[in-house]
Order: sequence, then C-alpha cells, then structure tokens
Amino acid sequence: MRLAGRPLGIDAVLEGLAPFRSPSPGPRAVPLMPIRPSPQRSTPTWRSTGSGSLGSWNLAYSATFAPHSGYTIDLAPGLRLLVAADGQGVAVDHPCAFALDDPAIAQSILGPGLLLALALQGTFAFHASAAALGERAAVFLGDSGAGKSTLAADLDRRRADGWQRLADDVLPVAPAADGSLDAWPEFPQLKLGAEEQYVAGGARPERLPIAAIYLLDAFSALPAASAFETVSAATTTAASAVADAVTITTASPRDALLALVAHTMAGRLFAPELAVRHFAFCAAVAAAVPLKRLRYPRRLEALDTVADALAADLAL
Repeated sequence: MRLAGRPLGIDAVLEGLAPFRSPSPGPRAVPLMPIRPSPQRSTPTWRSTGSGSLGSWNLAYSATFAPHSGYTIDLAPGLRLLVAADGQGVAVDHPCAFALDDPAIAQSILGPGLLLALALQGTFAFHASAAALGERAAVFLGDSGAGKSTLAADLDRRRADGWQRLADDVLPVAPAADGSLDAWPEFPQLKLGAEEQYVAGGARPERLPIAAIYLLDAFSALPAASAFETVSAATTTAASAVADAVTITTASPRDALLALVAHTMAGRLFAPELAVRHFAFCAAVAAAVPLKRLRYPRRLEALDTVADALAADLAL
C-alpha cells in the first residue's frame, strides 16, 4: 500500500489503513511492526514533555530523541512508540499483549507514529481539511471548531461543479520539483468512514498541486439588539451587510509563516534538527503558495456564497 505517496509495508493491517491496501504487495518502506524492539537505545540528546489530544483522548506525553536510535514517545502508562531516526520504521512497545485494533494503539500509530515518520522523510502534514476544484487543491487551516470539516464536506457535495474533498483533518504535503507545493491526500482520516477516504485511482490523482491555502475565520452572525438598545435603520443595514459578507484577503508573509508552523501536526514532537527543517519548509511554502484569510458567517446557507468565492479566487 501507499500513504502520502510513499510505499508502506506492514505486518498486520490496521482497520484505518484497510481502504489503502493494494491487491498486490509492494516494496517495503516505513515498516510498521507491532513488536518489542531491542532494549539497546542510545542516550537521548533531546527531551520534551507536554499534553495533547489523540482522537478522543487528552493525554500527557514524553518524547526523547537520540541520533542513532531515533524517537521514543511515551503516550500512556506502558504504551511507547518508537520511530527510527530516518523515518523508515515505526514500532509499538507495550508490556502486555495488545490488539492492533485497540483504539489507543491504532490512533497512536496512525497519528504521531506515521506523521513523525513522514516528517523525517520530508513530508509534513497540516492540521487541515482540503478540497480540489478540478486538479487544483485548496487547503483550509483553522483551529478546532473553525469549520474545516464542514467546509470540506459541503464542497464535496458539489461534485457537479467539479469539487471533491481531499482531506477532513490531516493533509500530508511535500515540495514539488518546481518549488511549488503538492498535496498527497492518501492518508487515513480518523473521523471519516472507510467509504469516505480519499483513495487514488481513476479520477483521483495521487498528488495535486496546491493553488492556495486559506486560514478560516468563520464568525457568528451579529446578535439582535436588546430592548435597551436603539439602533438606526442605516446601522442595522450596515451591520447586516457585514454579517453576510464573505471576504478573502491575502495574509502578510509573517502571518502566513506563523500559521503554517502552528498548524503542522506533530510539530511539538520535532527535535531541534527536524524543527529547523520544518521551519525552513514553512518559510519556503509561505513564499511559494498564497495564504489567505477566508472570513464568512457561520451559517449553512452562507456556504453557497463561500463556494462561489473560492471558485472565483482559484480561477485567478
């Protein structure tokens, strides 16, 4: 099978990877092995602790990096993830027998395990949804609750207009040969069912050039005036126009760079050398791909206008 444009060989297929399984075995790369590795690990040169979310869990983590043996990530009592320094191996270390379909095990592998392995090979992943209009991808960044999934799902319903969803929450990206940026959307989306996953083939290319990146700013409509407020008709009309407006504006280079850094998945697990590479990657993306602020009212009926605005912007 292939994920994010890279061949993947595993000893057992996780449920989340099943849609991407090819009928014939391919070359083995990024081997995923549910085994207990050798205890010989080199002395860590970097350590980080913190907390984060993994699927529906909020948990504390501890990560270390050693140049020869790679990353060790402790995600829960007894649950340890090992990622080779070159990104060519991911292993689970657990003191007890475990099942690969255990949600904690599966989401650990499909989340920090594979994302870190891809990053070490130069393919970073944005916390983003994405949709393609024809063969050009539009990427949507935003904090949790900003409407990324809703927007991508709505665009996917507009297949007759040439749209299709690429990603719901995770989008691997990598530089193209000409310095632009490509989306590699074949990656398990944990919130989508098997039939909703993007699998390359037919009218679905394995990679698509990214035409623009949009930072979402979906806002609630203005509240109605209270009984103690006096609002003129002109003010009400102006406020209504603002509340209904859909605007797309270009972000400054500084804001573009900060947004890309902030919305990269697994970034807090990057040891200094990988963090430097990631920062250089984000700087190159900010210079090569337009990053824009998309502002629109948080109302389902506004999505028609949003889709029209995006199509017009991509046509430019």
